Amino acid sequence: MKLSRALLTVPLALLVACGGQVADQAFIDAAPTYAGLAMDQTAPDAAAPGGTTGALTLADSALMAPDAPCHPHLFIRSHEVVARMNAHLYRFLRHVAFALAHRPEVATQGEHVWERVLPSGVTVRFTMTRSGDVFTWLLELAPPQGAFVPVFWGEIDRTGATGPRQGKGTLTLDLTALHSVIPLERGTGQVSASFEVTAAFRHIVVDAADVAWEIDPLMLPFGMDPAVVAALEQPRSGHYVFYRKLGTGGSLKLKDQMVFLCPANPGYKLADAVVADRWYRSQDGTRHGRSDGLVTGGQLPDRLHDDTAETTRLRTDSRDQLHDGTADTTRLRTHSRDQLHDGTGDAAQ
Repeated sequence: MKLSRALLTVPLALLVACGGQVADQAFIDAAPTYAGLAMDQTAPDAAAPGGTTGALTLADSALMAPDAPCHPHLFIRSHEVVARMNAHLYRFLRHVAFALAHRPEVATQGEHVWERVLPSGVTVRFTMTRSGDVFTWLLELAPPQGAFVPVFWGEIDRTGATGPRQGKGTLTLDLTALHSVIPLERGTGQVSASFEVTAAFRHIVVDAADVAWEIDPLMLPFGMDPAVVAALEQPRSGHYVFYRKLGTGGSLKLKDQMVFLCPANPGYKLADAVVADRWYRSQDGTRHGRSDGLVTGGQLPDRLHDDTAETTRLRTDSRDQLHDGTADTTRLRTHSRDQLHDGTGDAAQ
């Protein structure tokens, strides 16, 4: 089921034209939106996902070396995390946008409630409450002739905000609850996040515990067997810290489980990866960056000749792979002084 992407481009101030009561602009400005909460690592990330969510861009492909299947591709892997998180956020916030496209059923000083029915027969109800500058969010879905199920909730404190969507708060995405109402949504588990959004920066901290994500095969590095998707859709945990300063640069620090093809990994075992990706915008407007990582587990213990824990260290910086010759540790360094582009022809901020 697809909702019109046009919904997300309509100014919320204009979404009071149909039925019900007139919404207070303060509630509209505090409502959660994809544009306000997405990890916008590159310019296309700020747009609502389409049918090729997370697909590799030409710029991503340009970063791939001839030994693509063995290359760690840390830049691409960190952007896969961004695309994956954004895609799942959109699965919830598109329903909020759908509800907000009509006037609220209830509009009081302390509470607004929107309710609409999807073409599938699923009823969408979005509730906001207000106490001073603090607003709460609750998205509930009900199957035809069924009871409402909470699927998304959170709050935002807009103290000191100078524009719409600014503030700090928390949110929770319940993928299991979403799947219970809309079985085509295959993800399960809960994702929680804290955020702070201002006119100058965006800071988002995400925690996922035993989450079975829906994986977009188009985001896998070149040369990977599509069967890797099955491994990556196993329940796994992650921790992501995203920061972007408008016009300057940003960083993404993450702990996640990933599949690496080298050393040989025929069973597509998941390795534990810690990656730090940083970028900046130079005076000529181009974007530069580097990525460093530490990987343990996965197929590495299978190659041990003793009881020493084997570790693979990955650093994205240039083109060569350097091996330190030890039996239990492999260090890979890939220098990349190339400019990183957002796939639109302009460098991302």
